[in-house]
Amino acid sequence: MGMLMGDIMTPNVPLLAIDATLEQAVKMLRRSKADGLPVVDDQGRLAGIFTKANLMNAFLAGATPTQSIAPYYQKNVGTVRVDTPYEVVEDLVKTSPVGTGVVVDADNNVVGIFTKVDMIMSLFRKTETLAGHLRTVYDSMHNGVIVVDNDLTIRLFNQPAAKILSLEQENVLGRSFPDLFPGIDLMPVIGERQW
Repeated sequence: MGMLMGDIMTPNVPLLAIDATLEQAVKMLRRSKADGLPVVDDQGRLAGIFTKANLMNAFLAGATPTQSIAPYYQKNVGTVRVDTPYEVVEDLVKTSPVGTGVVVDADNNVVGIFTKVDMIMSLFRKTETLAGHLRTVYDSMHNGVIVVDNDLTIRLFNQPAAKILSLEQENVLGRSFPDLFPGIDLMPVIGERQW
């Protein structure tokens, strides 16, 4: 089972009542450290989203802290179901200019918010998981594998290579290949590489 929106979103965000004051909105935004918070009506149904940009626009329009957020929040809000698969979320983020979306369940209840930061963090987690899988594959191969970067620094040195060469992985990673293996000239290999 792959990752779903529920695994990526920011859960338990405070909800702003439709008649909340701008002052209350400021306090809730500051406390949550979110860029936007869902706005709900008196039945708890999603009415929109109130963002920091909306807040700035309200004060630029001359609003006072005791005024309601009602004229200023965004009525059109992007919602995503909590059970949306990761790949669909990825496409949404690539194509949508919206910085914050609201995550809802099957009954349209707000269960969290989703930001581009959430997406970036999930990509990091996915990359780390993939890197872990790749390390396992490299270490379970029969062949010794040594990977160097453009500066000939050793970036990957798998377990079979360590065994064949009687070296410890941790003593090799980050070291210069020519320093460690002075008799081997990598230049012909590097010269032939395909980009």
